[in-house]
Amino acid sequence: MSQKIFAGVLLFCVAATSCWAQSLAHVETSEWNTYRSIKFGFEVKHPKSLHERGVTGTANGQPIERVDFATTPEVGKPQEGLVFYVQRKINPKGLSIDQWYADQMKKAPKAPPPKTLIIGGRPAAWYKVAGAFGQNYSFFVSLNKTDILTIAFTRSVSEAKLDQTFETILSTIKFLD
Repeated sequence: MSQKIFAGVLLFCVAATSCWAQSLAHVETSEWNTYRSIKFGFEVKHPKSLHERGVTGTANGQPIERVDFATTPEVGKPQEGLVFYVQRKINPKGLSIDQWYADQMKKAPKAPPPKTLIIGGRPAAWYKVAGAFGQNYSFFVSLNKTDILTIAFTRSVSEAKLDQTFETILSTIKFLD
């Protein structure tokens, strides 16, 4: 009986890996830049067209800990951007990411249910909602027991799914601990 269960699990894992590999078309990253931050605890590769831009300020009385990347504005083309920000001590109970997400969304009754995936080898929750400027994607992953890394960007409303470049960016995230 246990051999049948093991074989079933093994077959599922191979099929799931195969499906993921097929869904993520190859995007060449050898010419991409690498952003690495010990302060934030991760590194990520990104296209050279995305340039780091400084952001300062506060949110809820706390300094903003974030890094933004954006394309250079071009006439007739939407500006693309990518934001990484850390919410320090936002998970004081040390909940799993899906439990933390559910707890946070109790305050937002119209919040979409999360989907799950793995980012940098860690469980992550994410959702997509349509907004005035396009499809807004937000991904949440635990940096440690109490801190959450949020990755956010907006794509065209006409896009039905995440495009290959942003899928590839997410697949290059590595945590430094």
